[in-house]
Amino acid sequence: FDPTVPYGKAVFAGSSGGGVWYNRDVTDDNVSWRMLNRDVEPSLVISAIEVNSQNPDEIFVGTGLFYMEDLGEPMEGNGLYKLIRDDRSQILPTLLPFTQDNPDFKFVNAIKVHPQTSFIYVATLTGIHRSVDAGETFEKVFDLPCTDIEIVDNGDIVAAYGHPTILNPPYHLYRSTNGSAGSWEGLYSPPCVSPQIGLEFQANCALAFRGLLDLSNGVLTYIYTGNSKIYYDIAS
Repeated sequence: FDPTVPYGKAVFAGSSGGGVWYNRDVTDDNVSWRMLNRDVEPSLVISAIEVNSQNPDEIFVGTGLFYMEDLGEPMEGNGLYKLIRDDRSQILPTLLPFTQDNPDFKFVNAIKVHPQTSFIYVATLTGIHRSVDAGETFEKVFDLPCTDIEIVDNGDIVAAYGHPTILNPPYHLYRSTNGSAGSWEGLYSPPCVSPQIGLEFQANCALAFRGLLDLSNGVLTYIYTGNSKIYYDIAS
């Protein structure tokens, strides 16, 4: 959602072959979707969109999809884009040079801008990458493939491990209090063999993530409470 427009009416959306789109009022059938990357690369493979909560005129977009269970082979991206809203409310995409054709950014799974530091965290197939200079450069701060990343209200960064073939790592969930290299601790290793685990920030300041259970079609739900405790139950 675009936080500059009240009532959640304006929406950013991405697709696996059609790029980034924007609708200023999804409640109005007469308002059409507008492609934002038409003049850049109209067939971008979009995998993640993050609006900077500290500067909502700044939007980050990741490219590349690896987990394509129903869509065939993985689709490589070409890096990370920054979308800037100018004085005329035009949203202009720019490919961040550091990430262009960088192997670490071929498959971007999630992007988060830290609400306290404005540091950018990017979860990719090669690990977690952090930028402290608004996307000019990135450093790898975690060296395991990750499918998602979230920031809880106390500032902790939580990452979900995910790899298409290595399904039983030491841990599936990792946490860092400052996001720097060497600061990540394993939280829990559930009996989960899904190659992709997603995280979701909850209103009650907890963090839930989901993954498919081995030998069943059930869904296992975990809650991170901020003090390393994990609770789970089976959802039908």
